[in-house]
Amino acid sequence: MTFKSTTALGLLGLGALAAFASTGKLSLGAVNAQGAAVLERASKSGTIAITNDDQTIVMVNPETDSISVFDAEPLSKRSSVKTGNEPSSVVIHPDGKTAFVANRADATVVKVTSLTAASPRVSEPLEVGSEPTGLALSPTGAKLFVAEWAEGRVSVVDTASMKIIASIDAPTNPRSVVVTNNGDSDDSDEFVLVPEFFGQVGPGAEASDESRTGLVRVYKVSDYSATPGIRFSPLDSGFVPDGTNAGTVKTAPNQLYAAAVQGQKVYATSISASPKGPPKFNGNVHPVVYVGDLETRKEDTGKAGTVNLAKKVQEAISSGQPRHFLADLVDIAFAGSSNIAYTVSKGADIVQRVVFDEVKGITIGSQFNTQIDVGRAQGDAKPCQNPIGIVTAHDGPRAYVNCWVSRNLAVIDLSKQQVAQTLASSETPTGEALEVNRGKRFFFTGRGRWSKESWSSCGSCHPDGLSDNITWQFAAGPRQTTSMDGTFSHGSGAQKQRILNWTGIFDEIHDFERNTRDVSGGLGAVTTDGCGDLNEERRLDLAGGLDKPVREVQNEAKPSCTKDWDEIEAYAKTIRP
Repeated sequence: MTFKSTTALGLLGLGALAAFASTGKLSLGAVNAQGAAVLERASKSGTIAITNDDQTIVMVNPETDSISVFDAEPLSKRSSVKTGNEPSSVVIHPDGKTAFVANRADATVVKVTSLTAASPRVSEPLEVGSEPTGLALSPTGAKLFVAEWAEGRVSVVDTASMKIIASIDAPTNPRSVVVTNNGDSDDSDEFVLVPEFFGQVGPGAEASDESRTGLVRVYKVSDYSATPGIRFSPLDSGFVPDGTNAGTVKTAPNQLYAAAVQGQKVYATSISASPKGPPKFNGNVHPVVYVGDLETRKEDTGKAGTVNLAKKVQEAISSGQPRHFLADLVDIAFAGSSNIAYTVSKGADIVQRVVFDEVKGITIGSQFNTQIDVGRAQGDAKPCQNPIGIVTAHDGPRAYVNCWVSRNLAVIDLSKQQVAQTLASSETPTGEALEVNRGKRFFFTGRGRWSKESWSSCGSCHPDGLSDNITWQFAAGPRQTTSMDGTFSHGSGAQKQRILNWTGIFDEIHDFERNTRDVSGGLGAVTTDGCGDLNEERRLDLAGGLDKPVREVQNEAKPSCTKDWDEIEAYAKTIRP
């Protein structure tokens, strides 16, 4: 098996990136030796995509049921078009004029043509399986692979006729999909890689730190037959949970959000789980990138193999300095054909540069900074809140980020390792929608008051507000993560709320202030005094027992610094089954 692995950007560092930005392109070309249009790299699922010529960017807007189409240089919004309910993934055909979009809530896929026109055209929707969350194309664009997360299937679509021609039924919860690319116009010798989102049960007992293994399934594009997959094992996290002396905890693969193929390897992001306890911020979840060898079909545990990026952050940035432990890794993209990856932390608002060096090992950061903080306003660039996707240009030092909650596109200048520009992708919410959007922000962020140094968010255990399928050990006993789509009723009449967390001691959303403080290590949101300065705000005593509900403690404080839990509750009411 051979995959396209050019050397033009092989081990490109920042100096070389800056050089090729100013001196010209290192393009492989959108047309191969046979004269056929092909993609320049392996196609992968994502919420943002770019054309082969780097001129057009397409980004999904899940909250407004649309995609936005941007001109890359100078950056401007070309158009916006409705595609269906909750667009979740987009890929672009090698012709540069056609995109395919998965609409998660509608369970459909649409073809969008005339991307370069002022008004792109959207096809009639093709019905696929439940909750399509990932798309990938064969190199020629002839076949579209659709990861149907809830259906437990990958559908194969003929892109010319927009009809389903086959299905791969073995996956259980495929959230993303990748198709290899060896650079020619023969799709039949490629492979389809399908990571299982949830860890596979075992080898350890349930609620142990070895209770899951990761799995990337591998299929032939030619006939969709299965070939040996790649399994990922639990690993030593390298962390001793704060306040304990029990030694370092292990962490197990779970929530494999995204994957990318580079050279002969596949790289999968994860929110790995350590459920045994004690439940401390640095002993619960870990931002691990698992690496698999496509030749041997084995996990790569060598110098440039599987890595807990939280450990790299700890090693690179001293305690007491601003640092973010990369809550909720959700995407990964490589710079050209180099060994330099950029991972996206949804909960920390960080894009993390990672160098996978076979000789020197894995390092993070650059000569400019250790972490790219996209969540902080920089000059005219606005904050990029809760990023959910990244794509790199083929021939220039640029990356583009889908900023989910802030609803903008961020452009990162990779020659300086900083956000250079942002541009609105969809309209800013108002009224009740703004309250829900703020609640979404608080639910999915680990910054500021919400966790210790951006270790985790509520979303770390509740992907999309749902469940991570993990049983966690707490003092009150083992608890399987509750899917929050059933927190409030969704039928006719006034909404009703269930008791939370499988126990009578949590009867309102606000009760999870204790989790924010005691498990995530954050300041919390029920505070008084010095409002606006987290160093000055004082936690309010939550009393406990039957004395007073947390909501009342929040509301009666003079002053009450935030009503953030009210807004999280507003968001929770909207989580659909």
